[in-house]
Amino acid sequence: ASPVRDLRDGGSVGRALVGAAQGVVSAALKPASGVLDMVEMMCSTSASAAVSGPAVHSASVRPRARPPRALASDAALQPYDQSVRGGQELLQRVEAGAYRGEQLLEHVGLGPRTLICTDARALLVRSGSLDLSWQAPWQALRGVELQPARHVVRLQLDTRQSQKIECGSAGATKLVYATVMRMRARYAEALVAGALAGRTQEQRQLQAATA
Repeated sequence: ASPVRDLRDGGSVGRALVGAAQGVVSAALKPASGVLDMVEMMCSTSASAAVSGPAVHSASVRPRARPPRALASDAALQPYDQSVRGGQELLQRVEAGAYRGEQLLEHVGLGPRTLICTDARALLVRSGSLDLSWQAPWQALRGVELQPARHVVRLQLDTRQSQKIECGSAGATKLVYATVMRMRARYAEALVAGALAGRTQEQRQLQAATA
């Protein structure tokens, strides 16, 4: 004989007990059923994410607002400048980074070529391939010749050689000439300042030795 059937056939009291028992079992099973449904949903979501993982990840990454900052040779943090950033990137990539340790001062875009001025030299670089056309140390510079009719600025070196900068227009020629002259003057000032600093250091050492 079935106990549940006996209780159900036993009258209203038996049926009440059966109903109460069914309610308790149902209440216990519903949370478990809900947990199983949640686990199934999580597994389904994980499987979907595994299939389309790269697309979801790429959608969540914000596009870069600007190129990364390139630090100067002294690693000093300067206000961000898009133009300066472009020149620094060129300098770091020319000749596999051979001039990375020099400080970028100015650069002038001339269409297919770019003039880069550092604290040590001038470089003319092909803009696309970044091939080095030539480099001229400021120390070797003996003169700057302006040829406005030909839109050319020529650097005279102490080796009896010269390097030509084809500017392409009158405005670009004036800009390149002014830039080179300014960089040359700055290099000369740096030499004088270094010489004075060295002399001052020597005098201090002499005074300390005779004191």
